[in-house]
Formats: sequence, structure tokens, C-alpha cells
Amino acid sequence: MEPFALRTERLVIDQPTDDDVDDITRYCSDPVFEHFLTIPWPYTRGDAVSFVDQYVTTGWADDREWTWAIRENAGAPLIGVIGVRVESGMVGFWLGGEHRGRGILPEALPAVVDAMFARTSLAAVRWECVIGNVASMRVAQKSGFTFTGRRPGEVRSRTGEQSASWTGVLRRDDDRSPKDGWPDLPRARREVPPARRTIRLFPDYSRDYPLWESSTPTWDVGYATGPDEYGLTPGLAADLARWQAYWEAHHLPETGWEAQDHRRQWVREGRRLEARLREEVAAFADVQSEFDLSSDVEGLVSRGCAPGARE
Repeated sequence: MEPFALRTERLVIDQPTDDDVDDITRYCSDPVFEHFLTIPWPYTRGDAVSFVDQYVTTGWADDREWTWAIRENAGAPLIGVIGVRVESGMVGFWLGGEHRGRGILPEALPAVVDAMFARTSLAAVRWECVIGNVASMRVAQKSGFTFTGRRPGEVRSRTGEQSASWTGVLRRDDDRSPKDGWPDLPRARREVPPARRTIRLFPDYSRDYPLWESSTPTWDVGYATGPDEYGLTPGLAADLARWQAYWEAHHLPETGWEAQDHRRQWVREGRRLEARLREEVAAFADVQSEFDLSSDVEGLVSRGCAPGARE
């Protein structure tokens, strides 16, 4: 395929060149990219040179992957990259940190989708992102994609693994209006996520879920969290809620567990839930289990270490 350019009201979407190497290097050194993208890490100038001179060029020549630079006008510096894998119709994109929040990608992505439908016989264009990449999800949602669930991603991570991913599809005959059914997540109030988040698993009274996370100076999640924050499957979310409710019903603040059978059943289920939670968030978070899995669960309260006593 001979490379071609696209234009929108505000943007020129054309070919990355050697003049873009330094900007690509700088943008791709963003800590956010370590977690959410499959680029090499740490990212070097040599990686950017290889991307422009080999990856992009070969992709077009083989009609395998079309990759563009996003610019604000002809000849302007590169501010992001967008591309599509021709055989599968999978789109991907990123934007330099200082250019986010300006509606650039929701303007660029429809132009790429239109080009794919005009120049190929594909029935649909597809999108996926690592769970937790709320910004990418919002772009797909605004561009008219339909959410198709949480599943192992087809685009492999840099270690070759399939990351737990949010997925979506935009069919040739779909209208481009935003669709219902997307995860209802809080609007992003954070800037740079940690390379790995830590989800803390323990119950406390008057809570719906036993999920917690400590904020950092650049990652404001508050303290108590819930399944939507992590894109958990409905089944796991419901089981976590039941586990929390069982603890609250059978563990009294003054005296501890009503019966040892209740304690043993709760601990066994907690182990299973911990394993399931680790599996679902493996791509972006660790799980720190803070309920006592020993035989002395009641001692957690008697020693003054109950979750309610935590910071």
C-alpha cells in the first residue's frame, strides 16, 4: 500500500519521518507508556529510529499495518501516532502528554476508521486496551465503538503475554454516536499512574466491597475503591460483595466470629477470591491480602489490627 495522508478540521495525519524521532523518543519515555503500551521499555532513541525507518515503512509496504503521525498542521511537529492492523482491523493510538485532554484522538480516530472502510472490505474495526487505560477507553466510546467486554487482549504485551483488556468494535454500518454499555468509571482525576498499582483486600464494616488502594502524589484514587475502578467482571464483583457481607453478618466487632465454621468458610472463600482477583488485574496491579489467613483470624481484631483501625 502506498502511504496516504488524512485531514480533519484541525489535524493533518501523515507519515512519521526521521525529523520526528526526537519527539517520539520523548513522548514514549512517559511512565504511563510502560504499563499501557507494548513499546520497548525503557524506550530509547534507537527504538524511535527503528520504529520510523523499519516498522512504519515495512507495515505500509506489506499492506500489513498503516501507521500515521498526528500533527496540528502540515509540517508541524508530531504530537501522537495512530495506526491500524489491516487484516484484523485493530486500531491503536497514543498522544504526547502535553496534548491530552484536547479532543485530538476522538477527531483522528474517525478519520482512520473512515479510511479503513473506504479502502478495504473489512466489516468492522476493532479496539482494545489494557484494563485501567481509561483515556483510551473514552476515545473509543466517543468515536461510536460498542463495548464488547473484558477479555485477554489479542495484542501481546512486551513479554508476550495476553493482558486483561477492555475491547470494542465499530461495524461498517454502525452510526457513530456514543453507545451505552461501557464501564461506568469515575472521570480521570489523576495524571501519572504508578507502574504497578497495589489493591488491598480486606473487609470493614459498612462497606459494599473489601477493596482499597492508597493514593500517591500523582495517582489520586482515594482509599476505598470498588470493582469498576479495576474493570472487574460482574461475577467477581458480586462474589466480593457477598464475601464482605458474610464477614459483616457473622463477625461481631465486640466478640469476633460467631462460630468457627463461619470463620473457616470465609477464609476458604477469601483465598479463592484473592486468586481470582490476582488473575483479573495481573496486567496492571498486584493484590495485597490483608485479611488473616491463619487460624487466628479472630486475633486480627483482638490485637487491635482490625481493618477499621488502618489509616
